[in-house]
Amino acid sequence: MWRSSSIFLGLAVLLLPWAGVRAQGLSADCGSPIGKWDWPTGGVVTIVPGGQLAWTPVADGPAVFTATWACDTNDGQIVIAWPQGITDRLRLSGDGERLDGANDRGVTMTARRWREAEVVAPAGPVPPALVGTWLLEVMLPTPQGPVAVVWTIAADGSYVIDAGPFSHSGTMTAQGGNWEQAATTSNFTDGGTYALPNWARLQTRARSGMGGWNRIRPDLILPVIEVSGQVLPSGLPDLASRARGVAQGWRPDAELVEIEFEQRDNHQWNARDEVQLSYVSPASGGGLVMTIAVDGTRFFAHAVVNWGSGAIPDGFLDLPAVWAIARQHGLMPPLARANLRIWQPGDAPILAWQVSASRGEKRGVSLDGVGGTLLEGDLSGYIAAYNAQWQAAAEGLRRLFAPARQVSSSSADSTSWDSGSSSSSSSSSSDSGSSSSSGYDTASQNSWGAGDMDAYNRIQSGTPTGDDCYRYGC
Repeated sequence: MWRSSSIFLGLAVLLLPWAGVRAQGLSADCGSPIGKWDWPTGGVVTIVPGGQLAWTPVADGPAVFTATWACDTNDGQIVIAWPQGITDRLRLSGDGERLDGANDRGVTMTARRWREAEVVAPAGPVPPALVGTWLLEVMLPTPQGPVAVVWTIAADGSYVIDAGPFSHSGTMTAQGGNWEQAATTSNFTDGGTYALPNWARLQTRARSGMGGWNRIRPDLILPVIEVSGQVLPSGLPDLASRARGVAQGWRPDAELVEIEFEQRDNHQWNARDEVQLSYVSPASGGGLVMTIAVDGTRFFAHAVVNWGSGAIPDGFLDLPAVWAIARQHGLMPPLARANLRIWQPGDAPILAWQVSASRGEKRGVSLDGVGGTLLEGDLSGYIAAYNAQWQAAAEGLRRLFAPARQVSSSSADSTSWDSGSSSSSSSSSSDSGSSSSSGYDTASQNSWGAGDMDAYNRIQSGTPTGDDCYRYGC
């Protein structure tokens, strides 16, 4: 369903420019790229009529270098030739707000139309970036033992610090990197400087000491259910929908690109049920990891990530249903790991759950993320790359250990001897290699499908055991 809708969406994007949508450039085939763009490499690109553009580090700044652009009327793509010898081929989105494509080095990119930043007036005596709930990264020693310190800051300047016997609340102000607060529940006062390295991180220097704080959301919790004696996350589609608004507080263009669950060892001191939601910001190139657990959500922001692209759509299959289908295909409980993301093994993207178990003959399956049908083959391309590496290594070993040719005193004899020997050897080697390669390919696939990586590696290296061949068919 999702893939079919993607095809219709793609057709709509291609056809909209023909309908005259934003056709202000040199050709209606490409739409109108005229204007300013937030460029994925940083800086702002200003495209003007006449085939010229300029790159500046900031909007309205002096041009650092210029480039040329043109419309390729054959495929409706905008072609940009940079002075560094790199060429971009980009397509304007149907709404005229995005340029998507790649350069001739294979790097994919997305640019968004530049918009004048709106000046947001503080909602109260503290800036909006400080509003939220923050967890001190170290425990506070108290007579009753270490306690977690949680600092909740409201837009009106009221605050609450939950710190066990040292808890207090009151009012605070913050401006220009300086803050002050006074408790109304005691005579405690504090203040100093603050810095926000990113949306998820707060650093303070105060009269009471220095502190590092991480943003949390105690109200965004993970629903769980028990399935065959194992606690599993549940309601993930609804959770992802609610988490989207939180992620957009980090970046308005935040896109969910992966959901991941991994069963933790219950004997670990910090074991808890949680899922990780990973977001990317196409405009900034940054990433946000949202770890949602039964007791709330933690965040970790990255300035630059390489997590791929492809936003997970609404309406995907929930994890308990995915696990039930995986068990129909032979996986044995407990569920060890599951992740949902978009793969692109061919021309069309595929939304898929990858599910694995820690025991049993079969260790993993890939299922369609919407309908739950079994997906055959390697979605990531890892097996093909792994096999290619083994084949290259084996070929190198054959060359290294190949017997040296004998050279006679007579060039004619040498030629005759070498030719005959080479022909015989080549024929023998070819016959043997063909038979061995065919059997080993089958055994490799069977061992990989069973999740038996030890046998897989032995077969790939040409040293399978008798049991390997019996089980997987060398």
